[in-house]
Amino acid sequence: YVHPRGPFTYEGPVVVLTSQWSASMAEGFPMGMRGIGRATIVGTRMMGLGAAVFTKTLKQTGVSFQFSVEPVYDVQDRPRWQMEPDVSVGAGDDSLTAAISVLAAKL
Repeated sequence: YVHPRGPFTYEGPVVVLTSQWSASMAEGFPMGMRGIGRATIVGTRMMGLGAAVFTKTLKQTGVSFQFSVEPVYDVQDRPRWQMEPDVSVGAGDDSLTAAISVLAAKL
């Protein structure tokens, strides 16, 4: 476990932006920030990938492929594909403006 410490630890409000194109670690990062209670997630639903993947390369052909190996859950035991932003923004709306509003309200 790593615990934040020292005078450099940021204590202010944090917003993480997401979109339908957020996938893989771009889904895992907002989940982790929410899990440690450090961020408000603003945007649209993410891509909704459900599992961690491994990559293999076939020795005979050199062809690489990926396959699902294990589901990914947040600290409340919810699967990654169910992750919803704290503040939902419509697909055509401005996520940055919504995020600035959230930050202004927290200051």
